[in-house]
Amino acid sequence: MAGTAAPGPDAAGAGAGADPVDPRELLTAFLATLPDVAVGPLGEAGLVDVLALAEAGKNALAGLQARAEVALDAVVRARHEAEGVERSKVGAGVHAQIALAR
Repeated sequence: MAGTAAPGPDAAGAGAGADPVDPRELLTAFLATLPDVAVGPLGEAGLVDVLALAEAGKNALAGLQARAEVALDAVVRARHEAEGVERSKVGAGVHAQIALAR
């Protein structure tokens, strides 16, 4: 993948001074484009590049998913604590929400 640079923080509009990007909008738009991507005309080297980039994308998405799971747990726990939920039940249901989202 010579000459292929990984996108930096500015690539998704998250650079200094930029408005934050809603990851739901970004992911929805990205996923909508994938069925129309033609890989056949790329040739052997191009296809190997696509495979490597797809793997990197899959790994990046797994990282995003993990961060979202941790953030959801924190948000639910904070809400439960604010609502005065019994300490032993704080965070209950988060695993179910994550499972349903998958």
